Amino acid sequence: MTYSLSLRVRSLVVGVCAVTSLALAQQADVFVSPNGNDGWSGKVPAPAGGDGPVLTLKRAQELVRQRRQQAPDQAVTVLVRGGVYELAEPLVFVPEDSGSEAAPVRYAAYPGEKPVISGGARIGGWQAADANTWVASLPQDLRGVAIRRFYVNNLRRTLARMPNEGEYFRVAETPLAITDPATGEEKNPSKEAFRFTAGDLHAWPRLNEIDAVVMRNWESAILPLASVDEATRMVVFTGPMKWDMHVGSRYYVQGFREALDAPGEWWVDREQGQVYYRPLPGETMAKVQAVVPRLAQLVILKGEPAVGRYVEHIQFVGLAFANTDNRVPATGHSDWQAAVTIEGAIQADGARNIEIRDGEVRNIGWYGIWFRRGCADNVVDHCELRDLGAGGVRIGETGRQTGVNATGGNIVNNCLIHDGTTDYYGAIPVWIGQASDNKVLHNEICDFNYSGVSVGWSWGFAETTCHRNEIAWNHLHHLGRNVLYDMAAIYTLGISTGSTIHHNLIHHVWGFVEGYGAGGIYPDEGSTGLLIENNITYLTQSGGLTVHYGRENVVRNNIFAFGQRSQIHLGRPDKQSSQTLENNIIYYSEGALYERMSELHADRNVYWCTDADAPVEFPGGKDFADWQKEGYDPDSVIADPLFVNAAAFDFRLRPESPALKLGFQPLDLSTAGLVGDAWRQQAAAIQRPKLDKLPEKERTPPVPLRADFEGAALGKPPAFGTVYGATETTGIVVSDAQAAGGTRSLHFQDGPDLKEPYNPHLYYRSDLAGKVLAGSFDLYLEPGAIFTHEWRYGNNPFVGGVNFRATAGGEAMLNKVPICASPAGVWLHVELSADLSDPVAKTCRATVTVAGQAPQTAEAPVNRRFRAMDWVVYVSDAQTKTGFYLDNINLEPKAE
Repeated sequence: MTYSLSLRVRSLVVGVCAVTSLALAQQADVFVSPNGNDGWSGKVPAPAGGDGPVLTLKRAQELVRQRRQQAPDQAVTVLVRGGVYELAEPLVFVPEDSGSEAAPVRYAAYPGEKPVISGGARIGGWQAADANTWVASLPQDLRGVAIRRFYVNNLRRTLARMPNEGEYFRVAETPLAITDPATGEEKNPSKEAFRFTAGDLHAWPRLNEIDAVVMRNWESAILPLASVDEATRMVVFTGPMKWDMHVGSRYYVQGFREALDAPGEWWVDREQGQVYYRPLPGETMAKVQAVVPRLAQLVILKGEPAVGRYVEHIQFVGLAFANTDNRVPATGHSDWQAAVTIEGAIQADGARNIEIRDGEVRNIGWYGIWFRRGCADNVVDHCELRDLGAGGVRIGETGRQTGVNATGGNIVNNCLIHDGTTDYYGAIPVWIGQASDNKVLHNEICDFNYSGVSVGWSWGFAETTCHRNEIAWNHLHHLGRNVLYDMAAIYTLGISTGSTIHHNLIHHVWGFVEGYGAGGIYPDEGSTGLLIENNITYLTQSGGLTVHYGRENVVRNNIFAFGQRSQIHLGRPDKQSSQTLENNIIYYSEGALYERMSELHADRNVYWCTDADAPVEFPGGKDFADWQKEGYDPDSVIADPLFVNAAAFDFRLRPESPALKLGFQPLDLSTAGLVGDAWRQQAAAIQRPKLDKLPEKERTPPVPLRADFEGAALGKPPAFGTVYGATETTGIVVSDAQAAGGTRSLHFQDGPDLKEPYNPHLYYRSDLAGKVLAGSFDLYLEPGAIFTHEWRYGNNPFVGGVNFRATAGGEAMLNKVPICASPAGVWLHVELSADLSDPVAKTCRATVTVAGQAPQTAEAPVNRRFRAMDWVVYVSDAQTKTGFYLDNINLEPKAE
């Protein structure tokens, strides 16, 4: 599909349409005002002589449609006077509301005034409820409604939560089995229940009004509570999360009176129809402007692309769209990624040549703007999008669309998009799905809890309709912010032939400190055909470039500086990754240079580590000479690139820089981001803590893992971890055939026809850190069984720390050091520990007690690079029909 207008041509059209303020006022066809009357003509800007502006935008729409029917070749301008327009329902635009290229329809702010299109209701009449809390009545139509957002002085306030903002509870243990009402059988409820630490949750009154917000890697869920059993410490939700809730997962609960304990928090008493609020210091309730939202959406553009009916050539200029709610189904909300089922406050299907310019989209519960199916050549330009429950602008859908249903050729330009993902933490400021030929240019995107720009929606090398997108000249910073992880400022998925990522300035990107990272530019699963050039990234947790896997990506003339844990991830060799790295500067003071090792062409790069005690080391522990012997970087150098002032993040090159001699083209990204001095100053005025170095908190050990499988669902996988390699005849399930204590244990069933010898296996992300780590379990080997258990640090490649292996009828070994015989048919109790207190001479210890025998002990050295128990595996390594049982699994940090 060929889309009709480039940004330059579009700008010319905008320029032709622009006229002086006086001319606008004279040429307007319809005026709208809070002082208007829908019985008036709307032809004059103020009430006079029994006539004047109309009162509502809906009436203005009707007048526009009449005018278009009478004179379809004439443009129509609606000028909206300053003030607040509270909508009772969304404004719906259909094809009959359209203009044309020569005669567009324009809804614009009256010159010098600021109209607000609001989905909320202003409330007042505040009365003191107690010394710290005020109460006001809700409008009648909002009584009994599950309101999840509230605004004071145009700023979102925090729904009463426990613990308070910035803190979390932790999932304590895996849940007990529950009965599936559909089948009457036991089931593993790890997606809809967990066990909590005593005292965290209670069987509060009106439990059905309370939500739990649960964090999970790159996503979150809002889950209404169904029941809380304080005796068993079990909470069950009204619906499932898409992902298992692991031991140690963070969560908080919100929306109930008992949690209203901090300034800036609020709560709605649905039964009484009242809102309670604890004001911030300095707020006077007689003067505040308080708004409770009644709508989730404000504007719907309702074309029918499948039959060729479009909403087109409508301009929204200088308008503010504000004050919507976050509506959650009774079963809660959860998504696989990017909050993709959440809709937009402004949402379009079959929209073409729509312009949203010089405006605001703020105080929004869902996404701000979504150009969904069959949307082409639309522009969002010079707008501020802020306080977004989800993300900013969405383009396209998750499913592939072709022909008239395809979306593409849309532009997001010169927008300030900030302070979002407050309700849906995994949402995206600018998201492009299965859509091509879109441009994201000169935006500033900051202060979100996940990635900044996301392009693509296919995994692996599957067919896709996401090509030729351009992400350029953007300023992206302060993303992730220790909330979610597995993210980046710019994130891509799938084959993206012809797409370019260039001249972006990226910095301050860091994920949850216990997670596995956040980078600058992240080509994730199957990202292919990307050109990544002329970008500067610095102060990123996982490095400037973090490839998972993908083919034929070219990365050239970039500066990747000050990665915290690493600088570049090269991709997985088992997934046909291939990358070209040329003329880049990699400059760092800590962390690894490279992680992973895929097919690579690298040359004319400059590498420099400022830590004189940490030599530049290439994949496989190679020095530069050995690396070059393998054919990599023949003309590259290890040398100081001679930045003007790297410590102050001034990455201009001095004339004598060795990078220039290798052909590096100097980068000046001072014009990246917003265009216009006043506009840039508005972004610069956003206040946040100054960070010259990313936070590196001491890890807070999550709750230890303890699993005895009593109460776990029979015949089901365990409620913790992930099972790999299961087939119809093999797998890992809870069993009552054997138990070291109680009646149930975990059975691993192996077989001869599995693709990999290490299947089936159980993976568990433990995230345990400390000077001494400990674990234990009971093991029952069947004849022919081979059991392996390992503690691992890091990823791709990982560092193995403690490895315990036992062969039925053979030996039990610790890091290849023999301990004792390991007979089949009896229970073995295994205790493991690792002493990491000495950074050089790390050791581990194992004690094995075979039933009826004296304990046997062995010690072994530990790889000095092993620093924490990030994840563990329990593996059946046999290749015959055999298996083993595990019981009483325990993993924890210990005091020295």
